[in-house]
Amino acid sequence: MKKGLQVLVWGALAGLAAFLGMLVKQKNTALEVAQARLAQMEQRMGQLAVAPIDTRNERELRAQLAEKTAEIAQLRAQLADLAAATPVVGTRQTAPSTPEPDNELWRQRLVMETGWHAKAPGLVMVGRAVDTLPPVKLAYANRAVQARIVPEVVPQPQDLSAVAGVGAIYEQRLYNAGIGTYWELAMLDDDALRRILKLDKARAASIDFNALRASARNLAAETGAVGYIWNGEPVDDFQAIKGIGKVYEQRLYNAGIRTYAALAHTPPEQLLEIVQARSPVPPDVASWIAQARELAEAKAAT
Repeated sequence: MKKGLQVLVWGALAGLAAFLGMLVKQKNTALEVAQARLAQMEQRMGQLAVAPIDTRNERELRAQLAEKTAEIAQLRAQLADLAAATPVVGTRQTAPSTPEPDNELWRQRLVMETGWHAKAPGLVMVGRAVDTLPPVKLAYANRAVQARIVPEVVPQPQDLSAVAGVGAIYEQRLYNAGIGTYWELAMLDDDALRRILKLDKARAASIDFNALRASARNLAAETGAVGYIWNGEPVDDFQAIKGIGKVYEQRLYNAGIRTYAALAHTPPEQLLEIVQARSPVPPDVASWIAQARELAEAKAAT
């Protein structure tokens, strides 16, 4: 049932895109016709304005001039309406083979093509979130769609150090490159991994990229994060702070605290509640705050 709904939804999206493309072509054609007619009228106006006037035909010529002036004004108004309703395109469109439908027909067709919005508002929200992603992130969303998976944009990164072959240093490099989920990591090719992880030839030869991607895919499946795409908000390496390991770091990330500055401005009581320490001796969150403040200042100074 779920897969059937997904196929129906993506089919509706494809149909809507094709229909909107048809409307753009028709509007562009009407706009070009109006522009050409306006140019002809203005040329005729110029000819009438500079032509020598025979006194016997002066009244007739003035009547023609007034008529053409009114027609040009009407054309300009129509042209403005068409321009307002037509998206800017980079190439000239050919005339459609079918007559241009009226506005009511457009409305009916759009209602028919987008009627699923009311039935699946969650997917509408997904589409809006995906639409805000940069082009490089859209590639991950497209890969999810190709796999019949609805992509989901998430605000917090995942614990990439849990992936086989990725430690704290590589994790931070991935974060800095905008890679924050197991799904995104699993989609990277060898060249991208070498570039993001800053590997020289010797180090790259010692890493099994296929195993790394397989580990990321498995973690995505195990955590229900297949198709997750991180929105790319910047994060700092909290493991650089004494007393914070990867567990506390991930809990802070999940709570929305992802930078040194944010950590430095978080009350100690809130930090203790977030990290949920199980040891009898609570962590020294006051020291965390002091270290985070120093790191934030050093980062701002660079």
